[in-house]
Amino acid sequence: MIKSARFTLPALLAGVMAVSPQALASFDNEELSLGLRLGVYNLDSARTFPTVPLSNIESGFKNIAPGIQLNTPLTKHWSVRTSLDYLKADVENGTGSKSGYSLGVDALYNLDNGVYLGPGFGSVKVGSHVTRAFRATAGFRKAINDRLYWSGEYNFLSGGGFQDHALMFGLNMSFGDKGPAIARVKAAQEEQKVARAGTAAPTTATSGSTTMPTAEEQGMSATAGSAAELGVLPDEELTPRIRMALAQVDRTSDADGDGIPDYRDVCPNTPRGHTVDARGCSVYEEQSQVHHLRVTFGFDSSRVPERYYDEIRDLAVLVGVNQSLDVLIEGHTDLIGTAEYNQALSERRAQAVADILINQYGIDASRITTVGHGMEKPVVNRITLDANARNRRIETTVSVTSRD
Repeated sequence: MIKSARFTLPALLAGVMAVSPQALASFDNEELSLGLRLGVYNLDSARTFPTVPLSNIESGFKNIAPGIQLNTPLTKHWSVRTSLDYLKADVENGTGSKSGYSLGVDALYNLDNGVYLGPGFGSVKVGSHVTRAFRATAGFRKAINDRLYWSGEYNFLSGGGFQDHALMFGLNMSFGDKGPAIARVKAAQEEQKVARAGTAAPTTATSGSTTMPTAEEQGMSATAGSAAELGVLPDEELTPRIRMALAQVDRTSDADGDGIPDYRDVCPNTPRGHTVDARGCSVYEEQSQVHHLRVTFGFDSSRVPERYYDEIRDLAVLVGVNQSLDVLIEGHTDLIGTAEYNQALSERRAQAVADILINQYGIDASRITTVGHGMEKPVVNRITLDANARNRRIETTVSVTSRD
């Protein structure tokens, strides 16, 4: 058994370290993880067994223990981990071995740098000895990719007059991407508040310009395949359906009489008599036409909520019709956490919306600019549930500027 421990554990550690340089440094959306454990226990030699003569457990880190573990994140930092390790301990004087288990439930606090620690409780069974034990854990974990991460930890167990020690290594797979349990509950409550309050209305640009129209305002009615109708289709069918809608759209209708058909009129309802450009906008010395889309996110998440998909599809149709339009997507966070972490999170949020426009609707990436502002530009400059929900957002601006 000693020889096995000497070669098995270094091999496991070497394999883990070989993949860790490519690891990601984020557990943003971890929902649940299940893992395999392998390590060694140093069991207290004070345990005696009624043999002739009396025998004790051999001391030292020589008892190999395979196991499993289940980790459930509750918040960004706190999680509950349940583990079960199989024990087989050598007995002194070569009188055989004793089998058993170590069962533990730990409350772990996870630091941003991958270190975790916390207390726990459990039980240890070795042969006929069964004791309840207090547990203390300190370890480190690092992501290998979006689903896998490795961990290494030290466990101290004390109970029944015995003190045991363990060094364990684990390979874990996460399931789900909706984030910690308590955070999901809070996010759902906050999203309901935001939904009741309503999203921010589109704003208008300066110099007397109007708000950008929706796809329906451009003449794309439900019979022609509007964005509202497209919202019920699978994503892989959206691009050809949009092309079909463009082929069916009325190309002669001109409601404001400016000479630009409604289907490509960026500025509907232009005052009669105004000189317009090729987009149907009044020609000023300098003008901007702006359309805003705001998407809010869950706590510590860059996942785009499904309730915004229809609005993103409307935006994709608008940009697809008007090839001269450019898209600016600006990501923001709430005021919780470090500036460095929130900067990266805001960039991921902006890129998440850009990826939908590019991958699902074929919008040219060169027409999309993403910027992360971190926590520098809050809508509400305070930390409350309502303020946090409003600050976790992206703002998408579609604009065109012309000169006379």
